[in-house]
Amino acid sequence: MNKAILRYKWYIFVCKMFSGTKSWFKMLGEKVRAPRERMHMTMIPLEKKVDAPSQKVLPMDVVDELIEMAAAQAVLKECGCRAGGRCQDYPQEIGCIVLGSTVNDLDPYIGKIVSKDEARAHVRKALDAKLYPLISHYERAAMFYSLDLNRMLVLCFCCPCHCVARNAAKVSEGLDNSFYSNTEGMAGVSVRFDESKCNACGKCVDGCFANAITLEDGKIRFDADKCKGCGHCAYICDTFSVDYNLTDVQSVVQALTANTNIT
Repeated sequence: MNKAILRYKWYIFVCKMFSGTKSWFKMLGEKVRAPRERMHMTMIPLEKKVDAPSQKVLPMDVVDELIEMAAAQAVLKECGCRAGGRCQDYPQEIGCIVLGSTVNDLDPYIGKIVSKDEARAHVRKALDAKLYPLISHYERAAMFYSLDLNRMLVLCFCCPCHCVARNAAKVSEGLDNSFYSNTEGMAGVSVRFDESKCNACGKCVDGCFANAITLEDGKIRFDADKCKGCGHCAYICDTFSVDYNLTDVQSVVQALTANTNIT
């Protein structure tokens, strides 16, 4: 058994031992720290619940562009977060997509190289399963998959219950070089709450991993400076009182690929 498989199996084993608990995410949030050039994550808004026609950009507009420009792409056989946490609410077999020429070195045990059309079909399958897209450039992922960090981006599909990035970010607010500080929304995203529609149910408060939404005196309070632009609040809102907008796909793609070369 080669080092790549051993490293990957060790990662899954550790996750199965500890993952899915609040103490696990708290430990990761406090202990796992890396400079932005070695841990950078960007949320892509999940736009599938729309109240009225709009000019919103769908996740596929951004993802399609990244897949098109990538030298190669591979689909991992499973999601390490969900498999490790034994997630029962979302499919464990919908794994991340790794973009960039380094996937030519990926061990077949971990994932397989696919065509661009197959990669796009995988993205749509993940979105249909209500999984949230996240672009990451993270040294630990490169290490676990035995790939070159400088030639890769990982497109994750996160569930709200077992995603390490989302849950560790929620508990690491205020810490430098943490999951929270190294996670950001896409450039050009604006989020707006319509108080006339809001019924103050609190679902968005519980669902916000960035701690950007609070409920005070029966009214929603939104902190735009904390918001990471993931769009989760808009997706789960029953009254359609949350709206977000995104423009200029090319500038977004340029920002996402600024620290790596996937072509």
